[in-house]
Amino acid sequence: KQWYQRRVRGVAYRITMLHQCLAVLFLLSVVASDLKIVGDGRTRIENPEPCARVCTGNSGVGSSVWQRYKSDVFATVNMKECNFVTRPFVTISVTGRAGLYTLTGASTVYNLSRDRFKVYLRGRSYEQAIEWEYDVHWTASGFIC
Repeated sequence: KQWYQRRVRGVAYRITMLHQCLAVLFLLSVVASDLKIVGDGRTRIENPEPCARVCTGNSGVGSSVWQRYKSDVFATVNMKECNFVTRPFVTISVTGRAGLYTLTGASTVYNLSRDRFKVYLRGRSYEQAIEWEYDVHWTASGFIC
């Protein structure tokens, strides 16, 4: 019986040490991560590297997001909480329950500023955007200092 208890304690100790090692490795990978933002040759990047940030979010669904634009719809997406000091690089996609494969404009960013942008969807009514629960998912990379 004592042999068995010692053996169980030894295994438990090894598992605890393994968990601690994995936690340290995870923390090191987070600290050692690297974000580099490069321009396209025309865009000047003057901010220091430690100031780079990736921020991601979604617009949410419903009548507070989508607005009518002629026979189409648009959404103004707020990125203010990201605290960018310059215009970030933004990538978007639109999710929903129906009609996504025929969307026009679902990956195009309009009126980009440091804290917001617009997405226009051609060929969708306001009612469709609400009923089909369209939602703009976005990722922005920019500078915060």
